[in-house]
Amino acid sequence: AYPESESSGRAWRDIYYAALSLEKEALALEAAENYLNSLSEGQRGNGYNQIAWTLAENKLGLDAAARYAELAVAWARTLERPGTLRNILDTQAYVLYQKGDAAAAEKIQLEALEGNENNGDMLGRLALYQAGAGKRDAAIRTIAKALLLDGRSEDLQHFHEWLAEAAPDAGKRKSLQEVVVRETVDNYLKEAFSPGDGERTQAAVFLAKTGVDLKKATEWARNAVAQLDAQSPVNDVVRFNARLATVYFYQDKYAEAVKTAEKVWDYVDPWNEDFWYVTGQSYEKLGKDDQALAAYLQGVLVNAPETLDGALKALYSKVHGNTEGLDELIDKTRQEVSDFQPGKYQPGPSSGRVVLAEMFTGAECGPCVSANYAYKALAGYYPRSVVAIVKYHMHIPGPDPMTNSDTEARYQYYGGNFGMPTSFIDGGEKMTGGGPKVVTKNRYVTYDRSIRQHLQQKPLLTLKAKVDLQQDVVKIEVDLKALDQKALAAKTLRLNVALVEREIDYEGSNRVPHHNFVARKLLGGAEGLPLQLTEKALKLNQEIDLKAVENDLATYLDDYAARRLGEGGWKQRLDKLDRDDLAIVAWVQDNDSKQVLQAFYQDVPAASAAR
Repeated sequence: AYPESESSGRAWRDIYYAALSLEKEALALEAAENYLNSLSEGQRGNGYNQIAWTLAENKLGLDAAARYAELAVAWARTLERPGTLRNILDTQAYVLYQKGDAAAAEKIQLEALEGNENNGDMLGRLALYQAGAGKRDAAIRTIAKALLLDGRSEDLQHFHEWLAEAAPDAGKRKSLQEVVVRETVDNYLKEAFSPGDGERTQAAVFLAKTGVDLKKATEWARNAVAQLDAQSPVNDVVRFNARLATVYFYQDKYAEAVKTAEKVWDYVDPWNEDFWYVTGQSYEKLGKDDQALAAYLQGVLVNAPETLDGALKALYSKVHGNTEGLDELIDKTRQEVSDFQPGKYQPGPSSGRVVLAEMFTGAECGPCVSANYAYKALAGYYPRSVVAIVKYHMHIPGPDPMTNSDTEARYQYYGGNFGMPTSFIDGGEKMTGGGPKVVTKNRYVTYDRSIRQHLQQKPLLTLKAKVDLQQDVVKIEVDLKALDQKALAAKTLRLNVALVEREIDYEGSNRVPHHNFVARKLLGGAEGLPLQLTEKALKLNQEIDLKAVENDLATYLDDYAARRLGEGGWKQRLDKLDRDDLAIVAWVQDNDSKQVLQAFYQDVPAASAAR
């Protein structure tokens, strides 16, 4: 339909998925090949992986899937990204398992788990391969660990099936189950060295699901929730309450389960199958069908896990007599959350603090879509005098021309080894997770809760700046004033200054067309500039030569293309700065704790206005 255009590849991709759904193998393979040929060399590795997995998932074209998986692995081994290689090895193992070679799948899956030993999904698949290779005892222990680590919904079913095979006698089976469960929990807590509420509540859910030591499960889950306060990180508030609700549910304490679940309803993402199933089931047990339907609906917004989908259809049929209108209700709910608007800014009590929201993202990153739109909503709601935003683009999973050496260094500054999207609110609170646009509202309210918490904290200093553009050089005069010199003296302070582009138009494979507050240069690199506040007040002058920044960006893009992209090069080079659309974000950060103490935002005067 689009023979010479950039849309040709997307058209073939759409045909591929349509053919898969219709089980038309020949058409699917033709479309897959044409789609892959439309990709640049830098993008093709991820394309091979995507096609290999989906073919295996649908049990179509398995020989082609194996070939694509091999090509993807070969590509991944040329990279310096262990996480990418692990994910692609996971695909290759799955393809081999679907082809009937469980032993080979097990071997490759073990390599995929190296350095990633606590990945519940991958462990669940490893257990399947072990069982398929005749290693039932190993499979039982592997699936137990997967269950503990929030593996897939079917893992509990496999666990009980394999226990029944190993111990047909009910009494012996119960004893074996207790041994395996306690052994799994003990090993997990020992591996944690100094287990905290996170590890104990994780273990509590596992104990509750398997019916072992419910007293201990309840104690651990309740204690974690009891430790929460108004300043607790939102991630802790969500996971500890969600886990306590699950522990209550598996003890048939449905009223306690829904009371606990309601505290975090707004912040639990649609991927949390356990939470929405447990909450929906608890409402059903209490005869509250409307609330149960609402819970199930939240759990099928992104995909439709079999357990949740079945529960939703059964309850909808019970209430309405059939499932007519259910698909329309799901679509309506998706549209409502996708079109989410935060409303007009309502200022709260001000402490004088400006919060810094940093996000690591990528134009090729599918899960980054919701996070990007959530940040757009944050930028629309909060003034820049309240929340300053910086986005660092990365080559995740494919090439992104907004990436540069500073964004990569900043990724390492925060420890690296995390996926996209990941946000840091004032440097300290790490927030992961994303999804398609339908997850935007969930991401927004989660970020917003954290921002509101940080806005209430008293700042230790003030940070102001004057920003000017003179002869293609941005001049920044920074004015710092200590509000608590004693507290500041105990910290290793750095002044960070970022040149950001307010909006860049570029569409990668995730189809997000506009990217705001894109980091183009970090003065002093990822760690910023050393800062000594020996006096109560300090003035600093910094400069950013825009032409030098463009030269650095061009050099980086050239080097990356030579190493990674082959003859195709960049789809679009983004080495030029829009001098009418720049801003400065500055912040003071403790280099040891990574805590951001104060931030500042100012637009750079437009070059066109100066002319």
